[in-house]
Amino acid sequence: MQSLTPPPPYPTTEDSSTEFEAKAAAHVAWYSDTHVPQLTQFGEDVQDVGETVAGLANFKGAWSDLSDGLVVPASVYHEGYYWVLLSTIDDVTEEEPGLSAVWIQPPGQMLLIDDEDVSASKTWSSSKIDAEIDSLTDDIASLGNAKAEVTGDVYSGLHNFTGATLTVATKPTGTNDTSGASTAFVQGEIKAQDISIGVVVPTPTTATSEYFFRAPVALTLTRVDAGVKGSTSATFQLYEVSTFGQTGAAIMSSNLVADSNGASKTSFGNAGIAAGAWLRLAVSSISGAPEGLSVAITGRRA
Repeated sequence: MQSLTPPPPYPTTEDSSTEFEAKAAAHVAWYSDTHVPQLTQFGEDVQDVGETVAGLANFKGAWSDLSDGLVVPASVYHEGYYWVLLSTIDDVTEEEPGLSAVWIQPPGQMLLIDDEDVSASKTWSSSKIDAEIDSLTDDIASLGNAKAEVTGDVYSGLHNFTGATLTVATKPTGTNDTSGASTAFVQGEIKAQDISIGVVVPTPTTATSEYFFRAPVALTLTRVDAGVKGSTSATFQLYEVSTFGQTGAAIMSSNLVADSNGASKTSFGNAGIAAGAWLRLAVSSISGAPEGLSVAITGRRA
């Protein structure tokens, strides 16, 4: 029987927006234009073969060895093919397979030997095809809703940014508005349970107040690590802010002093972060002139 054409590559959550759309379109086209017709034909071929099983089961041997009459069901072998008898005949020697219309080759055999489809063209109804395409399209849309993309795109819900570096626009240190951010980069990873957030402030000052992360779900923070470059230090606190621009409630049990050796804190006065709340980093004091303040936050979904 005819082999089925394999599908093109599936779209994945790791594809870019352009790659994802191209793969999705190719997959829908393959499904409606190639896969459905092939499955339909395959099923009809199987059915046709089933209808000839009785004849094949009543095999009479080589046609050239036979004489007298034959009644259906019956089948013979002649010149490299099997033939099924369609109607009873009085003299088998007068009805040569391939020349007489009383014989027919099983459709499956024709496909297998000649790789040629000789059965009538049969298709699913248009409503059946439309339903299958709609189902496939919904599956692809679900993948699209689960993937994260790049420049300028906005996504709701949870997305896997594993290994990604998210770059944001810069603004003067201490500016308290939504025009940009003074962070050099923000790197985050949110999976089914664990969360890891990193933020870098290039030039921390006592005016530094950055809203750097908005929790997509309720979180429980478990650890904060921080450090600065150079023989300097920066003292800061993290705040949970329900509305952007507000001061918020302190998260750590006390301020954390970050120096060149690194520092960490695992005690929190407010470890539970509500879904939709912002995290704000505020520097309260500086020693020397730190070249950069790096802060890493870890936790889990509540």
